[in-house]
Amino acid sequence: MCAVVANSINVDQIEALKTLLPTVNKLLNTDAKSWDELVDAILPPRISTIRRLGFIYEQQMLLSLEAKAYFAACVMGASMLEAFLLLLCMLNSNTVASTRRYQDRAGKSIDDFDATIFRLGLEDFVEISAELNWVPASLVDEGWKAALPDDMRELLASRHRNMSKAKIEAYASSVARNPAYSLMLLLNMMRNKVHPGKWVRQNHELQSQEAFSTWAHVALFAAAHIRDCLLQQHQAALLEYCRGLMLARITTP
Repeated sequence: MCAVVANSINVDQIEALKTLLPTVNKLLNTDAKSWDELVDAILPPRISTIRRLGFIYEQQMLLSLEAKAYFAACVMGASMLEAFLLLLCMLNSNTVASTRRYQDRAGKSIDDFDATIFRLGLEDFVEISAELNWVPASLVDEGWKAALPDDMRELLASRHRNMSKAKIEAYASSVARNPAYSLMLLLNMMRNKVHPGKWVRQNHELQSQEAFSTWAHVALFAAAHIRDCLLQQHQAALLEYCRGLMLARITTP
């Protein structure tokens, strides 16, 4: 837990949490050596797995970025955001189940949340996050808001030659209205370039190994900022979820 909330509590509070750990272990009949271990011990395995994967993907993104492997960093960055968004969905299942995107994708399995949510991908989670305002438009500063629409037109025109001008303009306009939402879609677009068949189907040209480096930097900038925003959401939801699990353990005979 300390790793999750480190951005919002001070050193004294972290030390206080450490002193409480033995008492919490006794109450919950656990043997955790840290708050992170405690969280993993009480969370359902599927939620614990997604939580841990999010941080693993983040570490891989940072390693790729350090090695200047920007395309690989985009792949890991998108996977990181997908894991955090999936985790938020699992921690807020009732709210997520009320969104249009979830209901559209659930079909006949609308009452089986796990069966639906584990079939969804990053684009679905981006749409759900937009409906629930998990990543607000204010996340991106005014300078980026002004520059991104024209940059998006350039990117789409060069990388999606079959896309109509009307659709390109719709994308560019969406960047101006909600740049955080659009940057997540951009990151997903970058990750999807890992499929070689798409280069042929969409008539892309690979001019050099650095073809995506500039836009990869933009996407990674977005990933870092959106990650911070999601961690704040994730922290509050995870704490509330764990509080409920702890109370249930303590009060159950």
